[in-house]
Amino acid sequence: MRSPKELIKEAKAACKFRGHKMGPWGFTIKAGGMGSRGGSVCKVCGKGVQYDTNPPPNGIEIGGEAVALNCN
Repeated sequence: MRSPKELIKEAKAACKFRGHKMGPWGFTIKAGGMGSRGGSVCKVCGKGVQYDTNPPPNGIEIGGEAVALNCN
């Protein structure tokens, strides 16, 4: 399980590569203390990114439109 700090750093780099200017990052603790989730939204186009420190089987740690698509 990777730390939120590591995942946010990686997600920010991916979003920056796509030309996004991300807003503030929010997070929540998952039920039972089994990791955390969080995300941010681009201030320009509204595309988002999410991270999950303990994804389910076949899940992903970082995902969203902001890491897959360029900013408008």
